[in-house]
Amino acid sequence: MSVTKISEKFTEKKAKFNSYIDNPQLFDCYDFNIIKLFQYAIFREEGFRARLFWKLPYFLINFIFFLKRLKIKNKPIITRNEKIKIFIGDCERSIETIQKEYKSRYYENILNQLNRKQVLFFKTNTLPSKVQHDLNFEDFYQCYSFLPLNEDDKILLRELRKTYSNILKQIKLDNHKIKLFEEIIEIFWREYRTYREILKNFPNIQLAFVFPHYQKESLLYALRKRKIKIIELQHGLIAEEDMFYVYDKKIIPVRHKALFADEIWLYGEYWKSVLSRGYEYDTNQMKIFGYYLFYEKNFSTEFIDYIATIKSKFSKILFATAQKNLEHHLADYINFLVDDAHSKKQSIAIIIKPHPSATQDISKFINNRNNNVFITNYPTEWLFQICDAHFSIYSTTLFDALLFGVKHNYAINHPLFSDYVESIVKKGVAKELSMNENILDKIQNSQSDLTLNANYFYTEPNYEILKNEIATL
Repeated sequence: MSVTKISEKFTEKKAKFNSYIDNPQLFDCYDFNIIKLFQYAIFREEGFRARLFWKLPYFLINFIFFLKRLKIKNKPIITRNEKIKIFIGDCERSIETIQKEYKSRYYENILNQLNRKQVLFFKTNTLPSKVQHDLNFEDFYQCYSFLPLNEDDKILLRELRKTYSNILKQIKLDNHKIKLFEEIIEIFWREYRTYREILKNFPNIQLAFVFPHYQKESLLYALRKRKIKIIELQHGLIAEEDMFYVYDKKIIPVRHKALFADEIWLYGEYWKSVLSRGYEYDTNQMKIFGYYLFYEKNFSTEFIDYIATIKSKFSKILFATAQKNLEHHLADYINFLVDDAHSKKQSIAIIIKPHPSATQDISKFINNRNNNVFITNYPTEWLFQICDAHFSIYSTTLFDALLFGVKHNYAINHPLFSDYVESIVKKGVAKELSMNENILDKIQNSQSDLTLNANYFYTEPNYEILKNEIATL
């Protein structure tokens, strides 16, 4: 199968990006700054195969777009709604309740605090979701991104071309990175056109909740053009090693133009302390909102039976959480563990929870000769409560395990991600696990590795912050 690989440490990518931005104003483009689009090109290793239109003459773009529109059979229709005041940008991640209903993992609890008639609940990505949204971006992209050019488009294209040219004069990139940068600009521009057209139908939106700020620049630009306040909700890991958080101070002169949110609401004080070491957000832009994510508290009957069957066959349950594009790296360790445990006659079951946005099937990388590896989409929160130990490479789940009192929590020190892992281990969040080290051997002589207070990382959600925000609308 095709494998999306990461061949360079994120800290190395970040250092390379920082070496390019001594003059961040170089990325100024009309009324915003495209430094984050450039950053994504530095970060990404594979292209999108996107056809480039943004560099063509206006008349040719309009002609091609006209031909594209002719092929659209069912053009989407939006009913204008002046009652909508809040935009909520969701993704595909859902939770199935024991009543067999699907709820948004990120927004179910927030939606319950809002007047639903004032909310546009919008899915921002193209992955399938079982949650019912008001509108889906994928339903409009093929139509709205091919609409005729207007004056805003012409100004934006002119400025993008000029900024792009200036960047390449000042920064030497290889042809692969240049092509990536061009594709990212194309995607940004066409997505922006789509969001711009959609938002026209909701003229009274004043507040938007989104996540994350990165790779959503098209949405943030469309919202900002309409002077809508943007709040980023923490959606996962924030670490100094991240490419898209804890920016170098070089970002300061352009951060207000660089399409960050106006505020970021965080799970707890720990995350604020990490983010405060960077320069993309001032501390007055950070609020402790708490752990607002929705999950079903009660185990389903099916889950209880599923775990009972596994426990009847195996002595220990080890829980592994996968990350997007790292499936083959995690599988390397699991394959070692299966073989090593088998040779030692250790009775273990390994339950793997794939990343919700995974584009690779981890089962393709697993050698499950002993039939003791199980891949499931049961909630992570449930699996934490029934496992004897948890392991991952680097992930928010290593921190989430603190919430559920997981006694043995391990970060696999893969060489490509040792920077993340060493930081997590140093903080005492998890213990280090080498790629050739049997986790069961490590936990057999230890009653518990728990040392940290989960409240420092995750507080109860403070919905008064939300109520105070919407009271001003």
